[in-house]
Amino acid sequence: MRRTHKDPKSISEFHREALRTTLAFLSDRGIRRVDELNAVNGIKLVEESLWKLLELNGKYGGEYISEGVRTVEERLKKRVSASSGTWSSKDLGRILGPVPADSGWKSWRDSADYSCNLEHVVEKRNMVEALLAEPGSLDALLERSLLGCVVLRSGHARLARSDLDLRDPWKRYRLASPEIRVWSRDQRDWIDLQPRAH
Repeated sequence: MRRTHKDPKSISEFHREALRTTLAFLSDRGIRRVDELNAVNGIKLVEESLWKLLELNGKYGGEYISEGVRTVEERLKKRVSASSGTWSSKDLGRILGPVPADSGWKSWRDSADYSCNLEHVVEKRNMVEALLAEPGSLDALLERSLLGCVVLRSGHARLARSDLDLRDPWKRYRLASPEIRVWSRDQRDWIDLQPRAH
């Protein structure tokens, strides 16, 4: 049956299967590290599915949002657009007033404090490394470590790179200065950023 709409479950199944097939293909060729995958310009084969799995509810409509995003949402009484990663110019102008003439912005949406990025909590390169090392653990790795968080661009700039530690996915958020707190839309509460017990 041909599908003409975007069904999150079908999209998830498709990209999980694409990852399974790709990881088996790479394993058959002895590719088990990101640098080996980069040597054949193949990183996008894995990364594309990681993005699509995070975007199942719209690029900016997932479970986790930063404190900065939540603050703007509460102030505007509107969620960030799941497709554009910002709020309407009208809504921002209503709360913030006119855009400062010397800002160089056309609207408040151009400000890093009022536009968002979807961020891989466990950085993509680390997820790819883990998947290459343990292709048979695909489903477990995705469930445990494929986390996305919608952050303001200004907050995104404060997140440093980190080493792979799947037990501590929120490490970069804790180490940001100041710490970037994270709200779960599903649980309607702040999440615990501490490492998981193994």
